[in-house]
Amino acid sequence: MWRNAIGRRLHTTRGLFSQKCPLERYFCTTREYDIAIIGAGIVGMATARELAQRYPDRKIVVLEKEAQVAQHQSKHNSGVIHAGIFYKPGSNKARLCVQGASLMYEYCKEHKIPHEKVGKLIIATNNKESEQLDNLFQRGVQNGVKDLELIDEERIRQLEPYVRGKRALYSPHTGICHFELVTRSFENDFLQSSRQHMIKGFLVTSFHIHSSEAIEIRGIGHKDSNASSIFANYVICCAGLSADTLATLAGGQKYPVIIPFRGRYRLLKEAAKHLVKRNIYPVPDPKYPFLGIHFTPTVQGQITIGPSAALSLTKNPSTFKNLRAIMGEKALWNFLRKNLTSSLTEGYFDVFQKAFVKRAQSLVPSLNWNHTTVGWQGVRAQAMAADGSLVEDFVFESLGPKGRLLHVRNAPSPAATSSLAIAKSICDRAATEFFWHS
Repeated sequence: MWRNAIGRRLHTTRGLFSQKCPLERYFCTTREYDIAIIGAGIVGMATARELAQRYPDRKIVVLEKEAQVAQHQSKHNSGVIHAGIFYKPGSNKARLCVQGASLMYEYCKEHKIPHEKVGKLIIATNNKESEQLDNLFQRGVQNGVKDLELIDEERIRQLEPYVRGKRALYSPHTGICHFELVTRSFENDFLQSSRQHMIKGFLVTSFHIHSSEAIEIRGIGHKDSNASSIFANYVICCAGLSADTLATLAGGQKYPVIIPFRGRYRLLKEAAKHLVKRNIYPVPDPKYPFLGIHFTPTVQGQITIGPSAALSLTKNPSTFKNLRAIMGEKALWNFLRKNLTSSLTEGYFDVFQKAFVKRAQSLVPSLNWNHTTVGWQGVRAQAMAADGSLVEDFVFESLGPKGRLLHVRNAPSPAATSSLAIAKSICDRAATEFFWHS
């Protein structure tokens, strides 16, 4: 049985609320829940959906600061369903990617969400990259990726006539989908029960623990949300770009800190779409989690080129405070000090778009500037340790009385691909730490 005394708590929390809420005269109301999920990106909504299916009698709420779900990383990404090649064998990232890709294909098929297994070629253009390709092949095999194949130059031309390389790693089960539509579908699944609620336009500003052990989540509510405090027995934070901010608000550790990176994309014009049929990737630099400039078809019929990888100087363009916080972060300066040359190189390609396209010509030599047009920008929440090292795997932190605030401090790429598997993992962890029983 759940440790649930919510009925006894409500009287106490109402009394405390009437004394403490500074916005009460304007739009303040209290709402009480068994579980609150903070963040309505793809990981947050997948987690909410999984919880609602496991515990249908529990009252659950999702809090989201934006007016709609999936407005940050879940909307601004390449849309690739990764197979699990790049990640360290034995890591949670590798395990959850392979599981998550399978679950994502099943989900998209069942819910008629546009998707396609277009496949991927990772192209080696020289001998050094060719050696690294062998390592990637071994990684993929160890991770359980199916049907991987090392192919030669002739086979590359058969699959992609305009792509050039010495060798390639072919992954037929890499695919594409529309992760924003997936997140909206998760939202629809979650809201099937009258016991599940969404409150959008709610910016969390603080957490307070009452003597009853009820967790009060205070926030600035949009006028339509009509709420400034939410009470819950348990809280799970899946806040992406704001993961570090919410954890420290709850009394958590400063690190890892989230440093936002911007990725700029260009698009192939209609007349040039014949140049690429499937995902075309370079061999990535093993020092970085970024996968280099690549070609990606989309389910909307576009072909993107990118992304660049440049520092984004704010998590929220309207908040100067975030800019000051990012630029004053020692983790960032330690990272730049250790990786100055590569950081300047990436910044150069981000600013000078013709050089960006020329870089992509190493994979598709017949590509030229006139084949491309302005695309869009993606965003990535990169977790960093204090010494500037990049945090590659998942990080959780349990806070509050008896650890009843579970913060997902880092859910790294490929989080969208892995979201259904990540949700199961988060819910398993919550069940263990919170002593829940089905």
